[in-house]
Amino acid sequence: MSLEVATNIIVSCPLPGDKVSAQWSTTRPQLIVRMVEDPPGTLWPPTQTFIQEWVTAKVWSHSVTPGKSYVIYLTVPTADPDGGWPYTTPIRFTAPVPSITGIPGPAGPKGDKGDKGDPGPPGPPGTSSISTGTGGTISWPWWGAGLTSTSVEGRLDTVSVDNTVIPFRVSVPTTTTSPGLRGYFALDTNFLYECTATNTWRRIPLSTW
Repeated sequence: MSLEVATNIIVSCPLPGDKVSAQWSTTRPQLIVRMVEDPPGTLWPPTQTFIQEWVTAKVWSHSVTPGKSYVIYLTVPTADPDGGWPYTTPIRFTAPVPSITGIPGPAGPKGDKGDKGDPGPPGPPGTSSISTGTGGTISWPWWGAGLTSTSVEGRLDTVSVDNTVIPFRVSVPTTTTSPGLRGYFALDTNFLYECTATNTWRRIPLSTW
């Protein structure tokens, strides 16, 4: 009658998966741990790469190749009295493949600043001029005829209006000799008043047609 080889066999191959370990309970003083790589259909005699070690302890470990399959079982160094070579039930496992996580590299250097763009073309010349003297009369073309201004030390000081060119509305005169300058005019509901000369007024009646 053959003796029991081992019980409570635990095989583990945790990440990173490059080592397998086994532990068991047994009453035998020595056992053989046999690990077969890419096991064939029959375990003995092995036709593939195998590892065989005599152990007296109840724990064992060995390196493995991640991703490959193996079978581990325990047997005895010598035949039992009945002539048999008992062994434990084979335990099959595949060594796990560790995942690879990349480490971010350092930040690259900053790029050079781009060149500045070319300056745009110059704008058209202005249509006005300003005297830099102590005074004088200058004209501003965009105001139109009848408007002039006085510049003092290059700044605009006063603007003058030619009443003979641009009519200037004032209050309704009370008499034909009311104060006024040529070009002044006034309106009420009955008449259009016009100053034809200094302090000389004429009026035209307003009527419908």
